[in-house]
Amino acid sequence: MKIANLYRLCVLLGLLAYAPLSAFYWQPLDLSIEGRIAYYKPSSKRVQEIYSNGWADYQVEVSKDFFCNWRVWAGVSGFSKKGHSIGFNDPTRIQMIPVSLGVKYMYSLTPCTKIYLGGAGCYSFLKIRDHSDYVHQHIRKEEFGGLIQAGAYYYFSRCLYADVFVDYLFQHFHFSHSHDSYYYVKRNSLDMSGFKVGAGIGCTF
Repeated sequence: MKIANLYRLCVLLGLLAYAPLSAFYWQPLDLSIEGRIAYYKPSSKRVQEIYSNGWADYQVEVSKDFFCNWRVWAGVSGFSKKGHSIGFNDPTRIQMIPVSLGVKYMYSLTPCTKIYLGGAGCYSFLKIRDHSDYVHQHIRKEEFGGLIQAGAYYYFSRCLYADVFVDYLFQHFHFSHSHDSYYYVKRNSLDMSGFKVGAGIGCTF
């Protein structure tokens, strides 16, 4: 019994001795995960007239340092917005989910503050639900787009930071017309480009 207790004591002392060494040699992954919310303002006057001048856009972003001051990042954002059609004032709802992959360049202003510029390619999923007899009521579309961004990080600690940013999304959707389009109102191309201004909270591992 005494041997067993002595063994447990040796294991405990070994762990206590190893813990500071492991903390000293442990290297952070420098992987950041951030939740962001933005005010999305579409550039298209037609979109503004149907759905309003702007609305909330919710985002999640993951980034990783890969060379000097460059970071690679991936993100997904999305919104759902109700509106009313032009003319007959029929209810409509639009949903869009862009998935982005890009890079950003970081520049340190102070030990706690960094600014960045970046860009990304996007692949966006669009869904429109119209309550009208004169258009196709369910529309789904996918298109490539792009995004440019600028912002600043403020680090409260080694792991926790805040982000303020301005993004501009370039996103157009083109609709093809089927053989029965003589009955329905033809849809023109839809411009969902616009500014996104917002803030976020992130954690670095």
